[in-house]
Amino acid sequence: MAAEPSVAAPVWPRTWLPLASAPMRVRLVRGAYRDCAPQCDEWISVEGTIGAESLALLRRALDATKKRKLPILIHSAGGRADIAMSMGRLIRARGLDVVVARTEFEPAASEPRGWAMSNSAICASGCSMVLAGGVRRFVAPESWTGVHEGVVPAQTVVQTIRYYRTRTFVRGNRIVGREKVFVGEKHVSRRFGRSAPTARSYAQLAAFFIEMGMTKQLYELLHTAPSQSMRWLTPDELLATRLATENRSAETIVHTPRAPAEPPATAFPAATPAEVVIKAAEPAPGSLSAPPPLPSFLRSTSARLHCAFCSGAGRKGGGDAPPPH
Repeated sequence: MAAEPSVAAPVWPRTWLPLASAPMRVRLVRGAYRDCAPQCDEWISVEGTIGAESLALLRRALDATKKRKLPILIHSAGGRADIAMSMGRLIRARGLDVVVARTEFEPAASEPRGWAMSNSAICASGCSMVLAGGVRRFVAPESWTGVHEGVVPAQTVVQTIRYYRTRTFVRGNRIVGREKVFVGEKHVSRRFGRSAPTARSYAQLAAFFIEMGMTKQLYELLHTAPSQSMRWLTPDELLATRLATENRSAETIVHTPRAPAEPPATAFPAATPAEVVIKAAEPAPGSLSAPPPLPSFLRSTSARLHCAFCSGAGRKGGGDAPPPH
């Protein structure tokens, strides 16, 4: 028997890349689903590049939830690895779940409201470290999660050189004091190109993944893709490396339809159409005469009740004609 082909890795999603690469935005969101009002689920939306301020933004949002364990929906193309690991540790310390998903916000809402979208959501590069921090980690088959080798981005370092003159005070043959006098300064810029992380940096990353409960296979897959490419993980690889605990979409996590409210109990239950019966008076025993006719107001009432429940006028698509009155 031929072996079943492995599930192919998804293709790089270009559509939502600009949003995932924008400056990070962290917001507390309430669902805008119509069938969940007035108690719609809430979540924390984390979208954009992981930068120097990302950890503080996340901490501020978590503090605003007042220790409620809301899921984190992340949509990010990566960023600084050191900040990402700190975010992952913070999420694990708070005991929160992480879902790879983006948030479609309701326009012109008085508060952040929206819909969770797993389709085309991205969690790439350093975002995988934030995802690893979740107690439970949900990645839907229609979203993208990728890893690659690290890189130290190109950067410009500005050094400031200051010049001082030293004055020495002498009394006789003895130095009695010195004074440092500022003369001036100049700025020297040095440009450093992209470079590979040091062995120490990789050791810290490997230790972080082990700390979060990932397998060694995740670290090995990371090294299969150079820094300028991406190793997109299949659903099976996500589960095997434990980067995901379930292949599950965000829509099934933060969209909880509420059951319709029970009708209020009444002292006397309403009568059903079958119970509304109006009978004519029966003739006395032994009498052959027909019963007296119903009063006109009862005849009209009987006709209205019958037509309302039995004719096609009250039912979609029509129906059988009512029996003769």
